[in-house]
Amino acid sequence: MFKNRNFVIHWLTMAFAQIGGFFTLVAIPWLVLILTNNDAMIMASVMATISLPHSIVILFGGVLADRFSPLVILKVSRILSLFFMFSLAGLVLQDLITINLIYLFALIIGSLSAVAVPASQSILPNILAAKHLGNGNGVMIATTHVAQILGPVCAGWLIYFARISMGIEGESSKAVAVAFILDSLLIIVALFGLQFLKINASNSHIKDAFWPLLKSGFQYCWQDIGIRTVLSYLLFISFFLHGPLMVFLPLITKAELGLSEASYGNLYAMIGTGVVLGAIIMFIKPIADKHLGLLVLFADLLAGVSFCGIFLTNNIYLIALALLVIGICSGLVTISGTSWFQKRTSAEFLGRVMSILLFVVFGSIPLSATLTGLLINQFSINQIIIFFGLTIISITSVSLFIPAIRNMGNLDQDTTTFDKEISYEK
Repeated sequence: MFKNRNFVIHWLTMAFAQIGGFFTLVAIPWLVLILTNNDAMIMASVMATISLPHSIVILFGGVLADRFSPLVILKVSRILSLFFMFSLAGLVLQDLITINLIYLFALIIGSLSAVAVPASQSILPNILAAKHLGNGNGVMIATTHVAQILGPVCAGWLIYFARISMGIEGESSKAVAVAFILDSLLIIVALFGLQFLKINASNSHIKDAFWPLLKSGFQYCWQDIGIRTVLSYLLFISFFLHGPLMVFLPLITKAELGLSEASYGNLYAMIGTGVVLGAIIMFIKPIADKHLGLLVLFADLLAGVSFCGIFLTNNIYLIALALLVIGICSGLVTISGTSWFQKRTSAEFLGRVMSILLFVVFGSIPLSATLTGLLINQFSINQIIIFFGLTIISITSVSLFIPAIRNMGNLDQDTTTFDKEISYEK
């Protein structure tokens, strides 16, 4: 696999872009907390705004990847990201940034990411043989989460040392701008590497407009009973896990525990560390499709238990351990699930199916993050965490007794009628 020049280029460019992305993902909520004096609702709504495009724009990304070259879409999205990251850094350095502008940049950054992700995932099956997809996804996802380790840790310490070097005793929004600048530089490196990437995908035969392409993508997912079952399950789990975690982690670190930027980066990195460990496990011992359902259910059950205990202690080491376990569970599920979707999906629908998968996993985050922010004003953080955690445990426990969900990875494909309709249209 590593003798494949295109794979190596795609892997390295993605790594640089991801590290920079996590710099920004750490810097933005910290900047909001500085500007709003730890306002939980505003911070939650900003993070929801970043995630919002994943519930809408990401579907455009999948269609564009199928309609045009996914490589072209990836290049364009990164060029635009570069422009807006430099603009954001400049505004922060000049003390011209406002909360309203942060909302705007959050929406733009989230939208460009939503377009780029399905395009990036559509490239891999075009440069690797099917038998290498599992390991390829393992390497790519593990690298993403190595970036999730390096990015937050480096961002937290970078902001901290930038503030110290400026001679500022308290909080400083200008120090945060350093993270945005470094993200921009890493995007430049990624764009340079993409100039040498060649893929075999040719979508010139696909001439349909956006809505017919999107409709046929949803039809394809619905008529495959396995894909339909997996997507339905993931929708519920994502709502109660990813959104609340995005809100609680920076809020607890800064407002409840009174820790620094560096501590937030370190805690955030524990999730990525766990995912890397999960990727290593899947690389050493890949799981058969027939066992996918049990793996997903038990991993989510353990994640729910960890989520319940994650913020019920002030011991930073126990919090870090809980985040590590959640990361391991996420790594196991993400790698096995992504490979399963890629192998199961016809090539011409790959971009749309991957975007629908991402839409289901991340599309509920803005709603759940906003709901979490609203609940914080009515209940204690511990009460909300227990509620979400017990809901995850309940869903996974009940699902273990439902054969269609327990065996979700081994359900027969049922797209015969749909394939005939597509052939007739052609």
